[in-house]
Amino acid sequence: MTNKFGNLTTLVALIAILTCCESAAAQVIATQGRDLETPDEFVGDSGTVYEMKITPAAETVPAFKYRLTVPPHETIPGNAITHYLRSLGENSLNGPWEAAQEQFGMEVHEWYGLETKDEDIPLEDLRTACSYFDSYVDNLLRRATHCRDAEWGLAIEELSGPETLNFLLPSVQETRSMARLLSLRNRLAVIEGRFDDSVDHLRMTYQLGQHVNEMGYLVSNLVAAAEIGIANRDMIGLISAKDAPNMYWAMAELPRPILSFRRSLRLEGSWPQRYFSTLMESETAEHSEEEWKRQLDRVVDSIIGLQSQIGSRGQLDVPAPSNSLRNQALAMGAGLAGYSVAKQRLIDSGMDPDKVGKMPVAQVLLVDAARDCNYFAQEIEKTFYVPHKDVEAFDDRINEVIEKFTPSRMGAVMVGMLSPAIVQVHRAEKRIQAQIDVLMVIESIRHHVATKGELPESLDELELPIRKNLATDEPFPYRVENGTAILDLKVNWYVERFKISVAEKE
Repeated sequence: MTNKFGNLTTLVALIAILTCCESAAAQVIATQGRDLETPDEFVGDSGTVYEMKITPAAETVPAFKYRLTVPPHETIPGNAITHYLRSLGENSLNGPWEAAQEQFGMEVHEWYGLETKDEDIPLEDLRTACSYFDSYVDNLLRRATHCRDAEWGLAIEELSGPETLNFLLPSVQETRSMARLLSLRNRLAVIEGRFDDSVDHLRMTYQLGQHVNEMGYLVSNLVAAAEIGIANRDMIGLISAKDAPNMYWAMAELPRPILSFRRSLRLEGSWPQRYFSTLMESETAEHSEEEWKRQLDRVVDSIIGLQSQIGSRGQLDVPAPSNSLRNQALAMGAGLAGYSVAKQRLIDSGMDPDKVGKMPVAQVLLVDAARDCNYFAQEIEKTFYVPHKDVEAFDDRINEVIEKFTPSRMGAVMVGMLSPAIVQVHRAEKRIQAQIDVLMVIESIRHHVATKGELPESLDELELPIRKNLATDEPFPYRVENGTAILDLKVNWYVERFKISVAEKE
């Protein structure tokens, strides 16, 4: 009798799950521009089109029935980073991934992307793969999410010399695997209609990205941005699911910007001063003329080697040094170029002409380079404090100035090596926040459909307030064509188009 009823209970549970899957499956498909049957001029080859069938959903009651943050009274003492790092040393992260990949192949990584339709995912295999991470999520990730502190304890502000750029971040890169496993489990939760669990996984992913960002390094910023991007994509899957709750207020509660890179940008802006520590002491140090010459040679050699080295750091893209830069740097090292103008710049800045005149040629070049580093670094720093919509124009103007004086001024050469990376980080910061803001527009649309019975003809009709695209300070472009709402997101080269239709009632 026990077995009979046990089997019956299992069968009923299985039928319930399958019924839930049929009704709650996500109704969205993401297509890269290059894969569209009909070319879309807006998205081009690299943009993404999301075709969404939404179900009406008014704002939740109470408003914060779902949260993507942890309320202060629910936090626990401890350092979140400790729990992340534990998983790397104990193989509790890589072990489950290896087991899943061994059983299902690399195909498992296609199951959490919105490019794969729900019906193309082997559901039992997905359940099995997700189960491998049960203990890991319960004992490490969820606990990390609730910790009050997130301190990496690396003291990167104290790095100097070559270690400034040679500092490795393997643990930060590994956190991507944490975001991917959460995405995998979120996909299953959405398919099965377990929306509370989906929100739980989204909360952990958003928190993970914010914790990784706390390291305060440009590379960690870009990894954090990628993880928040994963959470944003998973949010699209959730809000596209049939009968999914409205996540407007949950997203509204997230910090804005979701990630701030200002601390890292300020630290990276000082890397020439920290890397070339002897350069920064050139005004007060006392050396023989030959020693000054040796120091200048070492600085020039470092400049030549560093440009390609910076370009190899993680995701940062910096062009290789040109022959003209090499030749100019060598000429500087020999004291054959730049001396007269460097000398005059020091005098014009207020330095005693007699003192400058007594300096060896190499010292003049080094002191001028040190002051130039400070000048150009502060020019770049201006971009940290302007509105997002003005960042690109500031970047362009400052880069023109740096390029104008490269390679004739060593300060411009040094600071200019970092400039492309700073532009990338600025764009990542804007992109992930704009994604959240456009998703809030969609949730406001779902609320409108629930209360008014139809898609709004204009965003001005929406009751729940919407944000502008912070990259342009303009509303997101929106129109309705043949019963389908089209909502566009563009941040520099990054574009997404949302084609939103209302699912038919069953």
